Amino acid sequence: RVEVRTLTAQNEELRSFKVSLETQVANLRALVNQHELSISYKDKDMEVLNEKMKEMTKQLEGKDKSLQDRSAVGEKAIASYKRKAQEALAAANARLASANQA
Repeated sequence: RVEVRTLTAQNEELRSFKVSLETQVANLRALVNQHELSISYKDKDMEVLNEKMKEMTKQLEGKDKSLQDRSAVGEKAIASYKRKAQEALAAANARLASANQA
């Protein structure tokens, strides 16, 4: 009878321990699922950010091209202005030299 009681008590302890371990396993599985879901969301966020980055890179390339075009136009205008100013200065010098000779 004492052995039966001892074995019954040990059996109850082991069953209780088993239930505790099963609960821990279930909690750990839930935690793993939660982490997997979180990783999935982060992956989707990374994909969205990568797409935005590609889009912004394209926009930046377009703006760089536009800036280069504007710069080229500005440089042409400055070169034209310089050429005209030099021509006008040369003409003025020629008139001055002509006037001095007369």
